[in-house]
Amino acid sequence: MLSIVLMLNIVTTASSTAASAQPENNGSFHGGITNDARTFANKTFDYVVCGGGLTGLTVASRLSENPNVSVLVIENGYADHTHPHVQDVRNFGQAFGTELDHNITTTPNPWQNGKELPLVAGKTLGGSGSLNGASWTKGPSSQYDLLPLLTGDDSWAWKPFNEYMMKAEHFNPPDSNAIAKGAQYEGSSHGKDGPVQVSFGAGMFGEPQVSALEASKRVWPGLQRNRDATVGDPNGATIIPDMVEPDESQNRSSPLTAYVLDQVKQRDNFHILTGHRVTEIVWKDGQSMVADGVHFQACRTRPVEFVRASREVLLAAGALQSPQVSLSFLQTRICTTAKRPLITCRTSDPRAIRCWRSEHSRGGGCATASGRIRCGKAPAGSD
Repeated sequence: MLSIVLMLNIVTTASSTAASAQPENNGSFHGGITNDARTFANKTFDYVVCGGGLTGLTVASRLSENPNVSVLVIENGYADHTHPHVQDVRNFGQAFGTELDHNITTTPNPWQNGKELPLVAGKTLGGSGSLNGASWTKGPSSQYDLLPLLTGDDSWAWKPFNEYMMKAEHFNPPDSNAIAKGAQYEGSSHGKDGPVQVSFGAGMFGEPQVSALEASKRVWPGLQRNRDATVGDPNGATIIPDMVEPDESQNRSSPLTAYVLDQVKQRDNFHILTGHRVTEIVWKDGQSMVADGVHFQACRTRPVEFVRASREVLLAAGALQSPQVSLSFLQTRICTTAKRPLITCRTSDPRAIRCWRSEHSRGGGCATASGRIRCGKAPAGSD
């Protein structure tokens, strides 16, 4: 299956390209990760990235390779890379429905007796890339080759696209022991110099997988063993590597550990604010669709802060939450339903959008515990 992550770039004024490499009036300001909004309030950065998931952290890290620009990432979650539900891929699924998850659900499904089904979205640095099953594979090349027909851009085709996927990868070939247990790969289909560690986990790979493959062949006549699913043809039965460290720890190699942990310590121009979410894009007066910066907030009882972007605002809050921010330029309207009140939304047509409702959006009291900003539930009738 082909998965595409899209990020919306909102360009500021062209005259702003001569921006300062550091925030205005920053004193002894240095790069790093913090949840203190006062560090960034009313400062100016070249790039402000809304969301610290896979796309946001990757782009922010790449931008900050240039020491002459300043980059700020605003993320609702925290640096949870040592949490056992994040670090140990063998705990896959245990983070769902916890504070590491945004706990978003679908609307009631009539075919599920009105049940609201979970839509997992990581609420942590690295986003869902810190909660997923860490499998390293790719879709069929034929699907990528259709993308230029939709985008008008030939660089979305399989060959050029795959170059970037390989650029992100640091493949660790299986040792003789893993090969004896059935590990196979095509070296030309893997990258060697990227930051994302890819390997056959020492304790997660062994005889059970091979036995399962052989049993599958007996059940499904004609089933072929696929040597490596990353070559552009994933059909068949295969054993795929994972985004884990190659040593005995088998720790997850996430967007945070790959693109941020070391880099943010080494670069004074790379900054991350955790425990806050962007509430709206602020537009320049009299200039349609030209961003001035963003408003951000820990929760509704905390002050709304502003940070300016002198070059671009990059919207990378995920497929489920980027629309909430990108729609903030439309006219304000209070959205309600007969069953329950909803949050204040912005829409030019109340029928065009379903408003989102969550603990964070509803507000309530804030408290700090173990370095995390807690947003309590609002009292009854306080929406």
